[in-house]
Amino acid sequence: MEEITEGKSLEEITDDDSDVEMIGPPKQLANQSTVKKSKKNDVKKNVLMLTEIFEYTEVEEGEEKWNSEKWQDNGLPSLVKFKTTVGSSDVWKVIRQLTKPITQISVAPSTARKVKSLQFKLNAPTVKKHSHVCLLCLEEVTNLGLEGRHNESWAKALCKVTNSGNGMSHLVRCHSAHKDVKAILEKKEAEENAQGVLDAIPPAGVSEPSNSTTQSNTVGKNFIKQQKKAIIRLQARWLGLNGIPHHYTQVPEFAEMFRLFDKNFVPIARETFMKELEKLFKRMIQGIIKLVETNREELSGLRWLSICHDMWNTLTMDGALGSSLKLTTKDMETYTIAAILEKNNVSHSAPDIGAQLQKTYMERFGIDLKKETNSCAADTCKAAANVAGVLEADGEDCEMHIVSLIMGYGLGVKENTKTKKFTDDKGVVKKVQSIVTPGGAFPEGKRLVKGGRNCVNYFSKSPQRKEKMDAQRKIMDLSTVALMNFPETRVGYIVTTLQSLMANHQLLSILQVAEKDDFGKLWDELSNEDFKAIQEMEAVTQILFSYSVNDSQQSNAFNNSLLPWYRKLLKKALYQDSYRVMKLGKQAPTTKLRNWPREIRKVIDFTPSGKQCLNRLQEQLKMRLPAPKPNQCLSVLLDPATKAFAEILLDEDGLFHKTRALLKEKHRDAWRAFHAPVDDKEGDNGEEEELATPKATAMDLDEDDEEEDDEDDILGMTCELEANDADPEEDTTERDADDVFEKWMNHTVKFSKYVFDSQQPMKAVGAVKFKELVAKFDTMKYYREKGKEEWPTITILARIHFSKMDNSAFQERVFSTAANVMSKVQNRMGFAHLEMRTLLAQNKDLIRQQII
Repeated sequence: MEEITEGKSLEEITDDDSDVEMIGPPKQLANQSTVKKSKKNDVKKNVLMLTEIFEYTEVEEGEEKWNSEKWQDNGLPSLVKFKTTVGSSDVWKVIRQLTKPITQISVAPSTARKVKSLQFKLNAPTVKKHSHVCLLCLEEVTNLGLEGRHNESWAKALCKVTNSGNGMSHLVRCHSAHKDVKAILEKKEAEENAQGVLDAIPPAGVSEPSNSTTQSNTVGKNFIKQQKKAIIRLQARWLGLNGIPHHYTQVPEFAEMFRLFDKNFVPIARETFMKELEKLFKRMIQGIIKLVETNREELSGLRWLSICHDMWNTLTMDGALGSSLKLTTKDMETYTIAAILEKNNVSHSAPDIGAQLQKTYMERFGIDLKKETNSCAADTCKAAANVAGVLEADGEDCEMHIVSLIMGYGLGVKENTKTKKFTDDKGVVKKVQSIVTPGGAFPEGKRLVKGGRNCVNYFSKSPQRKEKMDAQRKIMDLSTVALMNFPETRVGYIVTTLQSLMANHQLLSILQVAEKDDFGKLWDELSNEDFKAIQEMEAVTQILFSYSVNDSQQSNAFNNSLLPWYRKLLKKALYQDSYRVMKLGKQAPTTKLRNWPREIRKVIDFTPSGKQCLNRLQEQLKMRLPAPKPNQCLSVLLDPATKAFAEILLDEDGLFHKTRALLKEKHRDAWRAFHAPVDDKEGDNGEEEELATPKATAMDLDEDDEEEDDEDDILGMTCELEANDADPEEDTTERDADDVFEKWMNHTVKFSKYVFDSQQPMKAVGAVKFKELVAKFDTMKYYREKGKEEWPTITILARIHFSKMDNSAFQERVFSTAANVMSKVQNRMGFAHLEMRTLLAQNKDLIRQQII
């Protein structure tokens, strides 16, 4: 901005013979400006006056407010033009040079300034010369519409730019969130990094001249500069992707390690680390957006996305809403991605959680959950399960939580209670709590679990006692299975605790003699009859335990199709006449839990505690694992391995036929989505247009033509030479889709061609067992190599339903990562910082593979 001296009046400025013509808002200058021209006078000078343009665009009486002669479509007055050609820099794509600069003259308000203790007033006009117009600023104005504009609003897009650096500063200051500006900044950074490395490396085979000292210094400086930038990024990447706090780099040993190779190494500063962390996080978000956009191309119009959500409390007791998404790409690769970790201390109600998820997914990834979500997984809490209804998606209870609850109630560590109120004889209202768990109260089971844990903890939590126990184990040449205990919240691992207790029964029975006053008292609480009950409780829950800690926590793409088989397996496991119980006594040192000797024991010979445990498990299984719904079994018919056994797996209450009918309906939607672009094209070539033209029959001919061609055909009789059953206007979409679906249902895959491991082949002909087939056949490999070409619409359904999340195990791992990031010494961490570091650490494998 150029200031005009106080001695020069506004009239002298405007009367100057120079080519300056332009000024500020007309209201400020109406009584000062001496430049009065006709509103429609052609401007012939090289510079325009802003007041002149304002006067030109003023609305005359009886004239439309937005006269097309005065205004352009881009929102600028017709007097204002800019050059269409752009320079080499990407900045000039959004900041264009005006064909005629625009000058603005304005009068600053009276102000008092203090200079060297002297007070004086300054009331001088100032001049601004605008050389460019910012198209992004103009875009913000034009987006308001005609009614939202006012006469001077377009002038906000004017700016003075002398070089691309000034233009870049304007873009960063005013439009840093715009996608075009982000692209320009990313491209600039990439070019600088690449050019720096190229400049630092001399051409191959060219030796540096001895007199090129200046060039050598330049190359060396460029290389060192890029090397320092690379080291900074590597430090930030190492810290960010592994959830390591910044202060780890400030210890002396960290710098000493790197100074072995670079004497001038300086650890990354905290401010620099935060900037690099933000860049890394933004790149991850952009990678997820790109992955999502690529994935939804063929799935447009369908509900294709699967998400899960859960709540967690931080160390500072802040509520955190976490969510993850799962998708299968065109290449049949399935990815589960940690997407959100936001503070939520306001409400846990389903409508509020659903609204928060909808807003964040839309703002961050451009995903409309209410239109694109197919399934929404959560724990068994009713409020969490209701979020699926808010998002209009299929709700999925976490399979891992369900099995853990079944085990907890079966072993007696959990009980259903009911509280009743009554009034005693004195008129006092009292509450009585009663146990209403199906199968009856089981306090004995809780006592046995607690007693077993006390014995295990006596040695496992004391290093001295554990060392003494290991020494005795070595002397007696016993199994090396260690005593194991886990937090009470991990209900499934009670089984592991009981297994380790029985594996060390021989050793503990000897140690209790030496420590009669301490451990002996704990050991005496468990009798031989109690150990028989513990054997039985472990035997009836071991299959449930294996499923809860292994299969139910997996996120494999084809694991969904095995859900009905797992449930059948669990039911069969709890309805047997006999079980294999662990043997008590001395075993070889090499014996492990997986190959521990067992003996058969019939249910009729079980202890009362063993029978009640089994009964409670059966009741919980009926209540919490009923027959699956058709929408949960669609994957069974999409996986070639399970499709062959579908009628056996889905044999409950007509489930197979219901699932088949539902998948048929889903396939019609997929068919329409897949063929929509082709169907929308009309008249692509002359042949199709000709075929679409109705052909005249004999009955349609004019009487004159008939007489001309067949004068002897008095009766005018005709017949069809070829049957034409198809109605030209009939919509055959559903029929075509159903034909493909029926062919798929009858199609048999050559399983031997698509195995996981060629070293473990599968026979091509003959009978094969279910477990061998699902263990060796690679479903995704089949779709990748053959299915997506031969069955494109079936592949679309497979991508959608193989991605369904039936457990929240992944989200629990995200919370574990967050707990590691926010340690006790990092509990003052800001929530935005916590989210960045948690999501980066959880998605580090996908980032390293450059998937996101």
